[in-house]
This record gives sequence, C-alpha cells and structure tokens, in this order.
Amino acid sequence: MLLHRVMALITGRHNPLSCSSQMVEPNGRFWIPPALDKHAAAKEVAEAKLKEADILSRKEERKKLNEQRQFMTGRQLEHAKFGGISSASEGAAKLNDWEMAKFDELFRKKLCQSRESICNAMAFCFEKSGASKQISDLLKEALLEDGQEISPETRIARLFLLSDVLFNSQQPGVRNAYRYRDSIEQMAPEIFESLGKHG
Repeated sequence: MLLHRVMALITGRHNPLSCSSQMVEPNGRFWIPPALDKHAAAKEVAEAKLKEADILSRKEERKKLNEQRQFMTGRQLEHAKFGGISSASEGAAKLNDWEMAKFDELFRKKLCQSRESICNAMAFCFEKSGASKQISDLLKEALLEDGQEISPETRIARLFLLSDVLFNSQQPGVRNAYRYRDSIEQMAPEIFESLGKHG
C-alpha cells in the first residue's frame, strides 16, 4: 500500500489504489504495481474515513467551546469540557447509568455502620458533587424509604452518611460541596419526622 501511495505522489495521480502501470519519468521506465490486497486496502480506507469523521467532530466541539469561551472563567471552561457548563457548576448535572449503578451498590447494598462503607459512600458523593441535587434527592429517597426490610442499623448508617456529608460540605477544598448543605437543610425536617415514626 505504501508503494502505491508513493507512486501516486510521484506521478500526480489522485487514486493511490490504482493498479494500472504508470510511467515514472517522461520517456522513462514503467512501474507496474504489485497486486493489491483489496480487503486490507478497503479496511484502511474505512479507518481513514472514521478518523477523518472523528477529527471533524472534534473540530466542531472545539468551535462550540470557542464560541462560549469568550465569557467564561477557567472553572466554567473545565465544566464545559467535562459535562455541562451551568448544570455542573450549579450541582444540577445528572449521574449516568454506571454512576447510578455505583450509587445503588454503595448506598443500598454495601452501606452499613462501618467507617469504611460510610467513607466510600461519602467519597462518591463528593466525587460526583456536580450532580449534588440528584444525589441529595436520592439520599432523601433512601432515608424516607418505608418498609420492614429496612433495618434500624441501615437507617442509622444512612443517617451517619448524611451527617458526614453535611459536616464535610463546609470544607473549602471540595468543589460544589456547599450545595449539599442547602439540600440537606431543606430536607432535614421531613427526614427526621420520618425517622421519628420508626423510633
């Protein structure tokens, strides 16, 4: 394939896959290309088209970012690159399917009164703080769950988690952590009223 390309460049032909004989120099020798592996050539052409399409889509993304860039801070640019300009900065981003599965695993299956499980769940909350509104709603839903299958130990573990999230939401180094504080403040009366019923 490389020979075909070189000869296409030398002779000025546009199709490097041409299998016809070509004169290298005027009144000179003819170059007869070797047999072409059509399957490999077609695969290479398809890969080149995919690569070109990928490059064009990236150019479009950069163009959109550049249009928004003129009035953005560095933090806003980071959010624009990695998941929503205003939504992440306001805590309104959404968890994807994998993150929701991780949430269910951490909060509904593994959460117990051990420090490690509460720490893991809290770390997830702060790692995904761009989705603080959704995570707060999910925490509220978990704490308000009613049913005999939820043991008092599970309720206490969820309350410990809520307490740790609330305490660490005032730490300055955690991005969007303060948003948890507002959400927890709004849902606290309903949560504690519900916990009072399970005494």
